[in-house]
Amino acid sequence: METSRLAIDQLVREHSSMAVLLVMLDSYFAAIKDGDEVDDSLLLDAMRYLTEFADSVHHTKEDLAVAAVFDRTAAIRAAQSELDAQHLRIRQSGMRLRADLERALLDVPMPRGALAAEGFAYTAELRRSIEFEEQRLFPILVDTLDDDEWARVGARLGPRLDPLFGERAEAEYIQLLAELTERFVCAP
Repeated sequence: METSRLAIDQLVREHSSMAVLLVMLDSYFAAIKDGDEVDDSLLLDAMRYLTEFADSVHHTKEDLAVAAVFDRTAAIRAAQSELDAQHLRIRQSGMRLRADLERALLDVPMPRGALAAEGFAYTAELRRSIEFEEQRLFPILVDTLDDDEWARVGARLGPRLDPLFGERAEAEYIQLLAELTERFVCAP
């Protein structure tokens, strides 16, 4: 049970870190909508983190944990299709938004209002998913998954550390971490 609590606590910490990024993204999308300049490289770094680490590591960890208890937990079976749909929408909209931002950096004409709306829709979807998971899934997972099951989830993922909010930010995220720390006084 202790391993389960620690694993869920880690997922919640990752959600909290993502929430800080979402606040920054929303401020950037508001500036884009208003016609103001934003730091494009930081915006893309944030989207790269969310479309790479969050989508491929964090969401995969949640998916594996849910799959481990699917057969024996009715509440998880009832919620799994919604979780799968949310993760798919987040992955698709995140990749689309990231591609649009990359095109905008190359000076491909793009209506700023449409780009901002796409960004706000993405951050709202991610927030809905975080709320859903923390309210409906995590309480069940913490009580249902045992140490061996969490070990199998970890083994399937391998040693994938958080490249932004982990013990040491990877070089490609140093500037983004500095901006987040300055703007939001968050602890890495």
